[in-house]
Amino acid sequence: MKQTYAIRFLILLIGISLFSCKDKEEESIDNRLLGVIGLMAESADTGVRLIWENPSDRTYDKVEVSYLEGGEKIIIVEPISEKYSSIAVNLKSDAVYKFFVRAFSSVSNEFAEEMSVKGRKLVELAPSDELEKLLNGIQIYGGGGGARVVWENSKDLSAIIEIKYDDKSLELEADRLIREYTIPNLDMNNNYTMLVQVKYDNNINTRVKTFTVRPALGFKRIENDGWTIVASSEETVSEQAPATNLLDGNPRTYWRTKVSGTAVKYPHYVIIDLKREHKIQGLSLSRKFGDEDYSSWDNNISLSTDGVTFADKYVYANASKDPNPIFQVEFNRTVEGEQMYLLPYVHTARYIRIDMLRASKTYAVFGDIHIYGE
Repeated sequence: MKQTYAIRFLILLIGISLFSCKDKEEESIDNRLLGVIGLMAESADTGVRLIWENPSDRTYDKVEVSYLEGGEKIIIVEPISEKYSSIAVNLKSDAVYKFFVRAFSSVSNEFAEEMSVKGRKLVELAPSDELEKLLNGIQIYGGGGGARVVWENSKDLSAIIEIKYDDKSLELEADRLIREYTIPNLDMNNNYTMLVQVKYDNNINTRVKTFTVRPALGFKRIENDGWTIVASSEETVSEQAPATNLLDGNPRTYWRTKVSGTAVKYPHYVIIDLKREHKIQGLSLSRKFGDEDYSSWDNNISLSTDGVTFADKYVYANASKDPNPIFQVEFNRTVEGEQMYLLPYVHTARYIRIDMLRASKTYAVFGDIHIYGE
């Protein structure tokens, strides 16, 4: 009998405890900070302005605004003292952002319920003539193992290049970093009619431009049709080893840097003038035939359209700490024939500069240079 009363008493205690917890939970919800009211996002030229009302009986003194910018969470904290508040947020992109706003008390460290709103900065519509200019600058031709699409976008318009062929449709962002693209998986024996149009903000479209394209295989060796070459130095006293030997297609004739008199030490370089602009995919170096000792190990490649400004230096070295793109390639002096140096993407250039940085001797020796591209 006593055992029965004990069980009933225990059940009663559990019930009272649960009821008490529920009351405390409801009390906690009721006592939560009252947050901002009427949150809105107003578009501006450089971003958005977030606007809201602070209730008169508020107990918070600060507001936290957060949003994502390029994958990074940005947090802004503002003090609150007026009935109405606004915060100007500068945005890098014209994409739609989602903003999260929550009020909190710096005294009690309590937070109100989080509110959210979406917004974007004002987007100026691109003039039709700028879109037409972008369209007119688009080229499509066979190459790269398919069809190559290249374009210019000097205004960095955030437009879409739409390409339709057969029953397929392709969209390319006109302001992408690399403004070229290879359409893959095409029949090499087929001619394609490609319809190209530039679209902007889903409500402005250009006329349609038509291309007839026959796919072509990837890069090939470019024919030397009168190229010239200059070098940091060349040996023509103790032996005939001028830089022009690098372009004759014969690795038995070679270039050597100056060794007679006062020898020229590393680094060395050569600059090739192709006489007109080409699409450059890469180049090859060949050692002097039968020479296992003197070719440069580490070589840099840079390109230019005017012969003055050489941009996009690419470093080919096994142990380089250069911050620019590094390709773990070291010239193998024990191998006959061409050794390929591929660029990360196709460049338009007329001039190619090769800097030789290191070898077992103070001078450099190479047999041939070939250029690959279109």
